[in-house]
Amino acid sequence: MLKKFLIATALVFSVTLGAMAQGDIKIAYVITDDVFAKMPEVSDYESSLATLNESYKKELSGMQDEYNKKYNEVFSEYEANTKLLVEEQLRAQVRDFIEWLQGQGII
Repeated sequence: MLKKFLIATALVFSVTLGAMAQGDIKIAYVITDDVFAKMPEVSDYESSLATLNESYKKELSGMQDEYNKKYNEVFSEYEANTKLLVEEQLRAQVRDFIEWLQGQGII
């Protein structure tokens, strides 16, 4: 395989040098869109790509729904825990304040 590649590369290189030496270098332009449009396999590939695209969209939509559901679960749990934490901190502050008042002899 490597041998064939080297031979092909040498052949292309020698043809290119030969053409350059003669001064008759011709360049061809190929419009690949036209070539692909005339290939019968293109419509099959386009339909399979469209099908694959739709399946990926459905999968992505499912993943987004799952993410949003889990996010909402975690956020609601966070809010509940935050409320409990704030209540505990306020109770502790009130308890400390009452103890301070009792220590001062005010209550």
